[in-house]
Amino acid sequence: MAIQKVVRIIVWARSDGESDSFTFDLNTSPYWLAANAASGVGGIVVNWVGGASPGSKIPPPVGVKVVSGAVTASLESPIVTVTVGVQAAGSRYDVVLDMLFE
Repeated sequence: MAIQKVVRIIVWARSDGESDSFTFDLNTSPYWLAANAASGVGGIVVNWVGGASPGSKIPPPVGVKVVSGAVTASLESPIVTVTVGVQAAGSRYDVVLDMLFE
């Protein structure tokens, strides 16, 4: 068994008081990439799965795991579906996910 590569991301959502899930697109939705950098920690990333430029060879993730803030998460690349408990309208969901790579 090989060591699995993981990239941690953070997403936020606001509750509507009724829904128990939300989706986001790794190619078009903004999210926080939880990585260290020389000048700070992380940065907002959009289109990370699609690569920084056309023709990029960045492989897509093969799975997703919930670290905190959600009940479950699933990946049908590039769409991530996050299941959460229903909260009062306007409440914020802070969700930390690990994107899994081969």
